Amino acid sequence: MTDARHWFVIVNPAAGRGLGARYWTRLSAALAAAKVPVGAAITTGPGAGRTLATGAWRAGYRNFLALGGDGSLHDLVNGIADCGPGALTASTVGIAPCGTGNDWARGQRMPRSPEAVAATVAAGITRDHDLGEIRFGTTAGAAPVFFINVAGAGLDAHAATYLPRGWPGTLGYPWATLRGLMSFSAPHFSVKADQVDWQGPRLVVFAAIGSHCGGGMHVAPGADPVDGLADVVAIDALGLPGVLRRLPKLFNGRIRDDAAVSTALSRSLRIDAVPPCAVEADGQVVGTTPVDVVIRPRAIRVLVPAAPSGSGP
Repeated sequence: MTDARHWFVIVNPAAGRGLGARYWTRLSAALAAAKVPVGAAITTGPGAGRTLATGAWRAGYRNFLALGGDGSLHDLVNGIADCGPGALTASTVGIAPCGTGNDWARGQRMPRSPEAVAATVAAGITRDHDLGEIRFGTTAGAAPVFFINVAGAGLDAHAATYLPRGWPGTLGYPWATLRGLMSFSAPHFSVKADQVDWQGPRLVVFAAIGSHCGGGMHVAPGADPVDGLADVVAIDALGLPGVLRRLPKLFNGRIRDDAAVSTALSRSLRIDAVPPCAVEADGQVVGTTPVDVVIRPRAIRVLVPAAPSGSGP
């Protein structure tokens, strides 16, 4: 059994176009210099981080660091959840951001350099953080999927299959969105949330705990990860010209003011679509509509920096 000082690092060596392995060399040295006791394991492919997180939790670890991007953190959270009721609330998670998008880290203002991450771990400042829980209405007995940042149904999940390998997120995600738009037909959505009932064709519906997704797209500028609410953002069906005109607003945080965008705050929501469409959570395609989303207030502790930092590795 480990004690409360120990951290377990799940290393994705392929993160950030292969940056992860080099990043870990520097981070492990910095953690040793800061006298932070750690265990570690290396992922071998997609989804492996989830299995490693489950094993580490059952071995006694309660503090976890995902070395990678949003997908690595997603696997970590869900691996802890696999350990049963109470596992999430008993755990602390953080990220060493070296992935393609790093959207959750961006919203938390997490430092980027391995040395700054090690200093953040050593300082040990944490706060409680909301989690989203997704339940799938078409699969009896299916386990829920948890997300810590943003979930979405529609174009964003469809576009995930077009994300080019080796491109930085700030270029890759917009390109994938535009490429995906050419083969995407906006379904008729039914979105039922606290005090709203939206019906009609939409490109995408987001349920946001964090403020950013898609490699820096500022889809929910008012999102508060500790208010127990999802920022629900729905974008009307638009053609390519309409999407192109609105791309700058997606990055500068002004998209919520657009006439084609509907927003609401909600503790839970139901998303259905005809025809059914793909659903993503933290950038990972996890299923199809219909889904029920519930926000679990302050359901996990997260590592936060003592002061904002953004220096690169």
